[in-house]
Amino acid sequence: MDFGDTTAVTDVSFELAFGEVLTILGPNGAGKTTSLTTLLGFRRPTAGLVELHGLNPVAHPTQVSELTGAMLQDGGVWAPMSPAQVIALTASYYRHPRRGTDLVERLALGSVANTPWRRLSGGEKQRTLLALALLGQPSVLILDEPTSGVDPEGRDVIRELIREETALGRAIVLTTHELDEAERISDRVCVIAQGRTVLSGRLADLTHSTDVVISADSDLSRAGEPPLGGRISGSTLIGPAHDADFLARATAWLADRRINVQSISSSHSLESVYRRALEGESR
Repeated sequence: MDFGDTTAVTDVSFELAFGEVLTILGPNGAGKTTSLTTLLGFRRPTAGLVELHGLNPVAHPTQVSELTGAMLQDGGVWAPMSPAQVIALTASYYRHPRRGTDLVERLALGSVANTPWRRLSGGEKQRTLLALALLGQPSVLILDEPTSGVDPEGRDVIRELIREETALGRAIVLTTHELDEAERISDRVCVIAQGRTVLSGRLADLTHSTDVVISADSDLSRAGEPPLGGRISGSTLIGPAHDADFLARATAWLADRRINVQSISSSHSLESVYRRALEGESR
């Protein structure tokens, strides 16, 4: 997609199936929000193809909006209104809305349901906006940093709700700066930098590794020669995952040196994958 914005997105592409979560990652100014607003039809692309539900969102805004729930960073509510009031008002716009009281309960808004918007915390506002995005029972949810400014308890509520929605077959596109959060909830990841895609694919494929990585509680550089097939990097011992005996050799080697194992992994972290993608782009 070419969005015709010299300060934002020039070429971004990704795919997503129903029942999956796609997380768009990238540094500030990479074009994440611009991608979402163009997908929703709020921006007109100068070239390329943008489709949602098989429809052009600019040419068919009503049909697209009926099937799509959106929560954007610059969303807001008239200051005197409470969550209960704005949810009830928004529900009246849909032919078959969800029950607002169910969403108030599910998003832990009961204690502030009648509190004016201006007196809500950042997390309470975010959860209210998420409730509005869910009211129309959309098949696609587009969420721009849904846990921004939300406390840990509120994040747990939002994460669990996202899992429930994908289990119901909804497709979810979201952005976040929290890589650990993305790793918890994503099926697919798209990394963008300087307005274009630099990495995209299934999370499981992107983080798959042919190595087994053993993290120790101390620096291994002075521990001597590593076990056969292994190599040392700081406090980690790395070896071939396909060698069935390597793990036994490695743990015995560490035990002989009275070095404790902190973790064992056969995959890359999303953070390491993300950083390598951005480093490759900068080079």
